[in-house]
Amino acid sequence: MKKFPLSKLFKVSLVVTGLTFFAGAMTIMFGIYFFANSNPTTDEIFFRSWESKTINGEAVYNTIKFIKQSDQDVWMMNQSHHGFKASSEQLDRLAIVVKKQTAHFYQLPPGPLEWSNNLPPRKINLKVDCRQCHSNGPRAIRPAPDFLTLLNLKEKTTLFLLNLRIKFYGRLENNLWNHDEVLTEKSFQKVNLKTCLQCHNSGNNFWNRAHISLQQIDTIRFLVDNKQMPPKGFSLSEEERSELHNLLQQ
Repeated sequence: MKKFPLSKLFKVSLVVTGLTFFAGAMTIMFGIYFFANSNPTTDEIFFRSWESKTINGEAVYNTIKFIKQSDQDVWMMNQSHHGFKASSEQLDRLAIVVKKQTAHFYQLPPGPLEWSNNLPPRKINLKVDCRQCHSNGPRAIRPAPDFLTLLNLKEKTTLFLLNLRIKFYGRLENNLWNHDEVLTEKSFQKVNLKTCLQCHNSGNNFWNRAHISLQQIDTIRFLVDNKQMPPKGFSLSEEERSELHNLLQQ
């Protein structure tokens, strides 16, 4: 059996690495150009949420739509806590409007995923404080893994581009119209693990995100348990894992 010289293996690995890096860079540049130089409005995408559950532990179904306007990004969602065949009146219609590095959260009367400037005055009280899951405006869109396989290529491509858009927002401020619930001081205790602070800090680079706190404790637990956080290329030290474990027990 003819042996493959190590020098050739090294060259092949360099080529593969280079091509992978080039493809990734081109994809990112295309995504940035796409959102910066066009006004895309996506088709609606229906999926079962990976993380969200009803109060009884049942599946939550979402239909999302992205609407790009000249001065703001609008993320709209109809959310069902009543199964995938819920009536239109049973759906919670939600919107996040990103404008000038601030994310405005709305709950709206039931209706279609269409945006107009007369919708904000029609806002209704939020059923839950959005900050329990959203520390930094829109979150990565994560269909349940088994449901993701049911999406067609166009839907998967759209989700990829939308998640890329979310990644490049940088640090956003959250502005909720209704957050009357009185939260305990502990809820705002920041998570100050060194690894987390590399992104979740007060910086203004595109990779920076708002600080996370114990208000997002359920989301933190889900993302860590499912290896979604820390992101690839980062890892928690044993000391940090122990500290995080103690935080999550509170």
